[in-house]
Amino acid sequence: MTIPILDRELIFQEMLTAYSGGHYEHSMPSGELMNHMYDSDRSCRMRFMYLSTPGLRKVMERIQYSLAEVHGSWSRIGWIAINVFEIGAVMLAHKDRDIGYGEIKNIAVTTLRNSYEGGAFYLCPEADHSEDGKSVYTMGQVLRHDLVAGEWLVFENQVHGVEEVNSGLRMSISVRDYV
Repeated sequence: MTIPILDRELIFQEMLTAYSGGHYEHSMPSGELMNHMYDSDRSCRMRFMYLSTPGLRKVMERIQYSLAEVHGSWSRIGWIAINVFEIGAVMLAHKDRDIGYGEIKNIAVTTLRNSYEGGAFYLCPEADHSEDGKSVYTMGQVLRHDLVAGEWLVFENQVHGVEEVNSGLRMSISVRDYV
């Protein structure tokens, strides 16, 4: 299951518009703002944004219905998480935390473009981690995935991360399925 190139380009354009202050920033239950680019406090040289704009409503509906067709059901998508990795950026191993929308059941992730090297996405299904998911004590088995732009990788919420980006600009998006 893939995201059409036009939808990927629309997500990219909406992100640029939000980044330049073109969309209203509103609060999430966690107190973080949507449509606002953050520098990661934990991961090196990585920025992220929770994107929710009127222009993305139809795209989010298409993503939701596509994921539901393959996985039986998928909760309503209210926002898209965007991660931007420069050269040298990594996403430290972590497990996503619940931020007020319910327990995270599944996560779907893909990249917007294939214009980077390195930056492999990985899962650690046997990892031992803190209750909030921010600290990983032991990784266990590491399963690496080289994502292809527009093709979804769907997994149960577990420890995951991104290896160092060696060249280019890596931009990934993800959506969550809540119980």
